Amino acid sequence: MYSSNLLRGNLQAKYPVIPTPQEINYGNEEIAFKTINITKSNFRNVSNKLEAFFYAKGIKVSSKGLNIQIIKAEIPVDNSDEAYRLVIDSKIKIWASTEKGAYYAIQTLKQIFRKYGKKGRFPKLEITDWAAFKIRGFMHDTGRNFQSVSQLKEQIEVLSQYKYNVFHWHLTDDPGWRLESKIYPELQSEAATSRGKGKFYTQEDFKDILAFCKDRNITVIPEFDIPGHSRAFRTALGFKSMKDERALPALLALFDELCSLADPEEMPYIHIGTDEVRNSEEYVSKDFVLEIMKRIKAKNRELIVWKEGIEIKEDTTSINQLWAQHEPRAGHRFIDSRANYINHLDPFAGMSRLYFQQPCRQPKGDEFALGGVLCAWPDNNVNNERDILKQNPIYPSILFYADAIWKGRKKDHFEFWAKLPSKETDAFKAFQKFEEKVITHRDLFFKGKEFPYVKQTDVLWNIIGPFDHKGDVLTAFEVEDTLKQSYKSNGKTFNWSESVVGATVHLKHFFNFSALTSQKTGTFYARTQIYSPNNSTQDFWIGFQGWSRSGGRRVGPFPDQGQWHTTNPKIWVNNNEIAPPIWQQPSLGTKTDEIPFIDEDYFYREPTKINLKKGWNTVLLKIPQDRNSWKWMFTCVPVTVKNEGVSEVKELKFRTAFNMTSKVSLSSFPKNYQLYARDSNNKAIINISGKVDSSVDSLIVKVHRSQGTVTRTAIAVKAQFSVPIEIDAIKHNYTIALFVKAKNREEVFIKKATHVTAGDVYVINGQSNAWAIDYDNAYNNNHLPENAKWVRTIGAMHVYNQPAILPEAENTDWYLASGKAPDIRSGKELVGRGMVGVLGMNIGLNLVKSENVPIAIINGSGGGGAISYYQKTIDYDLDKPYGRLQKRLEASGLKGSIKAFIWNQGENNAGDSIVHYKKALKRLYNDLKTDFSFEKFYIIQTPPGCNSNIGHQNVREAQRQFVKEHEKIKILTRHGFLENPKTEDGSYFLSDGCHYHAHGYEVLANWISNLAKYDFYGGEVDYQAPQLIEVQLESSKSLIIAFDKPIVIQSNLLVDGIFYAVKDHLFALNNHKTSSISKIEVLAENSKKIRLTFSEQSLLKGDRLTYILGDNYFLRSKPYSGPWLVDKVTGVGAVGFTSVLE
Repeated sequence: MYSSNLLRGNLQAKYPVIPTPQEINYGNEEIAFKTINITKSNFRNVSNKLEAFFYAKGIKVSSKGLNIQIIKAEIPVDNSDEAYRLVIDSKIKIWASTEKGAYYAIQTLKQIFRKYGKKGRFPKLEITDWAAFKIRGFMHDTGRNFQSVSQLKEQIEVLSQYKYNVFHWHLTDDPGWRLESKIYPELQSEAATSRGKGKFYTQEDFKDILAFCKDRNITVIPEFDIPGHSRAFRTALGFKSMKDERALPALLALFDELCSLADPEEMPYIHIGTDEVRNSEEYVSKDFVLEIMKRIKAKNRELIVWKEGIEIKEDTTSINQLWAQHEPRAGHRFIDSRANYINHLDPFAGMSRLYFQQPCRQPKGDEFALGGVLCAWPDNNVNNERDILKQNPIYPSILFYADAIWKGRKKDHFEFWAKLPSKETDAFKAFQKFEEKVITHRDLFFKGKEFPYVKQTDVLWNIIGPFDHKGDVLTAFEVEDTLKQSYKSNGKTFNWSESVVGATVHLKHFFNFSALTSQKTGTFYARTQIYSPNNSTQDFWIGFQGWSRSGGRRVGPFPDQGQWHTTNPKIWVNNNEIAPPIWQQPSLGTKTDEIPFIDEDYFYREPTKINLKKGWNTVLLKIPQDRNSWKWMFTCVPVTVKNEGVSEVKELKFRTAFNMTSKVSLSSFPKNYQLYARDSNNKAIINISGKVDSSVDSLIVKVHRSQGTVTRTAIAVKAQFSVPIEIDAIKHNYTIALFVKAKNREEVFIKKATHVTAGDVYVINGQSNAWAIDYDNAYNNNHLPENAKWVRTIGAMHVYNQPAILPEAENTDWYLASGKAPDIRSGKELVGRGMVGVLGMNIGLNLVKSENVPIAIINGSGGGGAISYYQKTIDYDLDKPYGRLQKRLEASGLKGSIKAFIWNQGENNAGDSIVHYKKALKRLYNDLKTDFSFEKFYIIQTPPGCNSNIGHQNVREAQRQFVKEHEKIKILTRHGFLENPKTEDGSYFLSDGCHYHAHGYEVLANWISNLAKYDFYGGEVDYQAPQLIEVQLESSKSLIIAFDKPIVIQSNLLVDGIFYAVKDHLFALNNHKTSSISKIEVLAENSKKIRLTFSEQSLLKGDRLTYILGDNYFLRSKPYSGPWLVDKVTGVGAVGFTSVLE
């Protein structure tokens, strides 16, 4: 079956996983099933949960059902106790070292399960996943606002779905002490409780939550916050201040009572608060706090305190939970809750912060950086508990934060804490990709729940300002009357910005995070255009200056009727001013904590209805700011609000009115000779995208094939554009031409690319025999066949051991491939643009001929060097071979569409141990898998030669073992050529015994391309080298070698007047070559087996047999070049090996 990157992309979009796994590779198809059958489980509790999940979905257990195995195995990664590996193919296999890891694997399975009719479906995929941080938590403040056990469980269930493992439960605060005490029952009295009187958690409720969490691998961290936030405690027990001599004994008794509710294994952490001691009645001595710390440690619990909080010099072991921008104490472990309080987050702008913020300000956890806790502090009183979820973006925050705290972030993008990146950036594309996953999860898993988020990455604004209103927010500026590209005001020139993205835009952030301005006052204007296919009345979420759900109407007062906000912002649509809502609680002051919010912010009040006309609608916002207001921001986005939730209005499109570039700016356009990867329909998509200035009305893309116009696409554009062009993957060259047109003017030519085509992609890497110099000058331009014009490449080959040779190291132009490679023997030709070497050229030519499709060959080899030279250092390091190849593949657009990655290296690792080379190969392979996507990985086993006195037997064995351990990898050899060619020296090899004449590289290329035909194009013969199955001791004088394919023994070979036989030169016992083999024969009854008979040596169980020891003929200095054991059908040499006699 022809596989497709397009299909893989569709599956990725259809089956997104949150948080993003550390390693994930989607296949090209789905599996369907009616029943399941868990045939093996080392974690019965987990498999029971999985069966219960399927049962609830109408999928029953059957002996003929989808085979599922849950296997206990070590996963050698960070935080391995929570790691798992998941493979879905014809069956499902899960590996984990602990029940936690297995549990997270089934949480992933549950996310990607779909049911259509009576059948369940999964995508084929492979995942290896682990957590970047040990603690991944969420906190609720139930001290201020009680939530029922059922509502907490609802949220905890969601936490478990997204691999959180901590529920931080803030149980006490000024309004109430919410955990039942049987020692001091007066703590739950109505007199002591100022909100939610009579509402508290019984000790049975508490244990119920603990058990519920434990069942989901979540640890509860209970918090009694003292000595601040203690009004309920003091009121209940009649203390005027925390200095009352009865306060400390009471608290010690309460912490003892808390610890009695669960043992240290189930409840290992106790949080004692210590933050915000701001009032005289809350002050205590440090000895007071120290006594509590000692008591909790005596109960064998880990102690957590807030930082900023009370610091005790003698405390050297507490865990600091950081808030605001506080740093941990030196030498203390810490949990990061800085700048992630949901009560301050806008549902749109806040998600950028949670996505781009780096937990603990480092890529992953360590012995000090334990992880993070996402916090919800809805300080204000609420009418009912559900308002906590309605008025705070709890569920969107959980999803966005889950990705950062599980996967980790390589960098802390402070610049995006309050705004989205520019559209052209990689950071924006990453956010956009994750947003699509969030939208899919919202629609699948949050129906009927409060999820105030819609797609915002297509909401575009031009913004201008801030104009100086000189203290009068009512001041009108020319923008309100006349639309033009620039304005002058108070001696300054103001221009519209480039496109700003987002449903909410912070103009200046209230915590001084990076936004659009640092000025404190002024007036901004924001403008966009929205296309509607029909006349309609549309719901919009519109808001100005936002309201945190803490501190009352923080920096109020709340606006009066007729105002959107006290700063008097306005919105016009098609020049019609849109009236603000009729407020239910107008003109309330700041200190109104006890008056619940009702309609204060856009996402929990009725949407604003706006009439849109058919076609483009102009939206203009005015956003002034004065010195009395705290936030300077706006929100404007169309929404569809139904009982099941909020969603996008997909038929509406945004565009910006102004882009100040003076010409067409292309972000994506084909290059001459470029090859695009084809999909399963034998098509490829060319995306032409960029921006145009305001003078452009439309653009035209003309596509020519064989001198005729295939398509002519004309679209109306303003600013950003993207035009997908489909071409066929056949041996045709396309010409793509771009024109723009202003109204009533002729088309203007912009750019053209010729010889564009589509086909398949292969990558070669390794040392000199992957480099493959044309030593015979056989591949000069006069000798190239007709099909050579359909072999393409990008950039230049570059010698391995030199820093970046510019400009070629940065070259990303496309070329007709050349069979040449830079001739590095002279030391002068170190780079070569458009070159792929003899080997690469012949792989391309063979596949073009057999499959009738263009082929790209990208050769990143280096002409020499041990495997360490080819390892990854940092991304796009042009001083290293890996970085140079990475640069070329990134620029090619093909890094996710590679058919096979061909690794041909090992000569320079002679003398390496098996373990050392295999470890290096594993590291390289894992980096390649992370950075690129390839369907197969071909290893060319290192042959004898290259004049090494040490030999490459360990390298060969390491390569053989590595292939056996990976299904995706295949192995070929570079020995077993059928007969000597008729060259001047009568050999495939050069005189150095290491490199090849062109004919030698051609034979190897034939084998590689035939293997590709079998793997990808329906070929009938598998050209993989015969692999060892086992070596069995038959008697003290004979043994049997079993291969996976029929074998023949090549005839004796005449070299320099001497006949050489396989039995005399290729085998060794216990690392010593042997000449005592009297006979070698293929078994008549099984041609996959060979018998070796020894005349002198006695064989013992446990002896090690090596096939191909050293690099030379026995007792000669001449490099070995045959004869060999070879595949009976293909002639490919059998793999070299070292194996113990069984």
